[in-house]
Amino acid sequence: MEIKMRREFKIGWAIFVLSLILKQFFDVPEIVMGILLGLGISLLIIGSLYEETHQKLRSWKKSFIK
Repeated sequence: MEIKMRREFKIGWAIFVLSLILKQFFDVPEIVMGILLGLGISLLIIGSLYEETHQKLRSWKKSFIK
């Protein structure tokens, strides 16, 4: 069985890794690091939800915007 990763999960990992690289090699302000880490972790959590819960969240978001 092939495991499929959601787009949010992949983007979350990329932002998380980017924030770690920036912290290690460059002098980045703490506010930028906090925003990147928070966004990365949030996307990781959303991307790792079960499919049923993820669909409920998406439908709630669409009804909230309309």
